[in-house]
Amino acid sequence: MGKPAASQSDRPLLPMLVVGTLMLLAACAPRAEPVQPGPAVSPTPSPRPSAAVSSTPPPLTAATPALVLEPPEPGPTVTPAPPPVHLPDSPIALFEPGPGSQVLTGFRVVGRGGPSFEERVRLRLLASDGRLLHEKTTILYAFPGNAGRFVTFLNFEQTEVADLGRLQIDTFDRRYGRLAQRYTQELVLLTAGSGRLRPGHQGPSRLAIQSPVDGDRLPMGSIPIEGGGWTEGDGQLVVQAIDRNGTAVASTTIQLSSGTDGTIGTFSATLDVVLEVSQFGRLAVAELDPVSGEPLYLFSIEVYFQR
Repeated sequence: MGKPAASQSDRPLLPMLVVGTLMLLAACAPRAEPVQPGPAVSPTPSPRPSAAVSSTPPPLTAATPALVLEPPEPGPTVTPAPPPVHLPDSPIALFEPGPGSQVLTGFRVVGRGGPSFEERVRLRLLASDGRLLHEKTTILYAFPGNAGRFVTFLNFEQTEVADLGRLQIDTFDRRYGRLAQRYTQELVLLTAGSGRLRPGHQGPSRLAIQSPVDGDRLPMGSIPIEGGGWTEGDGQLVVQAIDRNGTAVASTTIQLSSGTDGTIGTFSATLDVVLEVSQFGRLAVAELDPVSGEPLYLFSIEVYFQR
């Protein structure tokens, strides 16, 4: 026979108790408040990383604009004015010691000059007060009638530690041995310390006679003379006519056109020359020392005075 069905009272009570408990807890639990929606927040765009600056220029393409270079307009050009007179090379050049040199006793002198009478060159060393410290005659290393170099040594004695001296160099005309050219160089004379030599060079003659020219035959009477040069003093020059004995038979003082600024200028003068007989003589122009009255620079040419 089959097993009889269980009655309702025979069912297990534990599941029912569990379900009841859960329902009771659910009823006692607090209810959550509904969440109100907040204001809408728009998203902030994040900054894009900037591209690194590259030193390499972009490549040229057909779209690259062309760069047009226009030549600049030329500015005004200044053409220097030519000197008023052409000066020949200096007949005497001093290579050692040069301008601004400081020398001790026994210093060497190297230069070039001539032609000169019997190839002689005279050197005179003067103190600032005009005292003669040393005088010496040397020779040119050249064949007779030609210019050449000269080399010598000069000694001096002075009580001052330093003094501004002058070195004069003279050459003479080949016919009678008269003074023909003179060049003067300032030097610092030292008795102690060490010297300092600066080089010199052969530049243009400080003074020159342009007309007449060397070797001209000039009738006696009024002789016009023209030339040029520059000075370091007041611009005054002395122009002379010298006979065969070396005596000035006519002389005049003139002013250089450039004044006293050391620029090249011109001069002109007229000398009245009267001699008893025709003879070779010289026309000379010189800048004089304002203290001693002797020529600092002298330039001369040989001419023939004809009656």
